[in-house]
Amino acid sequence: MKIVSMMEYRLHRYFCSSRPVVPLLMIAFFSGVMFSMKPVNVCSGYVLAGVIQFVLMTFVTLGLSGSEEIVEEQLILFHGNSRSGYFAAREMTLVLISCLYGLLFAFVPVVLNCFNRFSLFTRALSAGDVAMGAMIILGSGVAGTAIGDVFHPRIMGDRKMAVTVTVGMILLSIVKDAVFNKLRFLRCLGILIPSVMKPAHDLGNGDYFEAKSVTAFLVTMVLYYLAVIFIKNLILNRKKFS
Repeated sequence: MKIVSMMEYRLHRYFCSSRPVVPLLMIAFFSGVMFSMKPVNVCSGYVLAGVIQFVLMTFVTLGLSGSEEIVEEQLILFHGNSRSGYFAAREMTLVLISCLYGLLFAFVPVVLNCFNRFSLFTRALSAGDVAMGAMIILGSGVAGTAIGDVFHPRIMGDRKMAVTVTVGMILLSIVKDAVFNKLRFLRCLGILIPSVMKPAHDLGNGDYFEAKSVTAFLVTMVLYYLAVIFIKNLILNRKKFS
């Protein structure tokens, strides 16, 4: 129950501040731009939304980790009386924020399609399309959460350097498949960077999702997230709050 109370505190602190304003404006802006030229390819719209969600959650998480107050975090840890509970509550809060933004991103096209008398897309939008699109967006979101939090202030104290490296990771994640196909000797580094453009690569010019491909993408992104947070939390646990 202490994990739940720590999560409630973190969520209250986040959503009762001005922090959600910029992400919500970004979702509204990019959704308006993406779906302003109708009719829109169903799959392409959701794949692009996934990329935007990846970038959005990377910077949201980077900003949250950078704004942590050491004394406040120590008090939260003291309240939970468990390092594992403290880290679990922290990670679950970030994932929940990512999921909330992701679901909003996934259902905005549904609302816009209704306002456009169901003529927004090149074909009828089905519940399966929304589910597949949501899986892509949620997978991209957790990958962005992992990237944004791996350069935590207690891991990389120089915040300018952290932002620079994070931007580099974002760009590499987007161009990874194209670059690694040409520079095959760099493929060994592929495990360090998520392939956020894989759904676009698998989709090609098609306009129908493949459940197997989308599911594999989501599982891959979740496994990437789990691997990154495991290593990150090991480092944070060793450095404590010094």
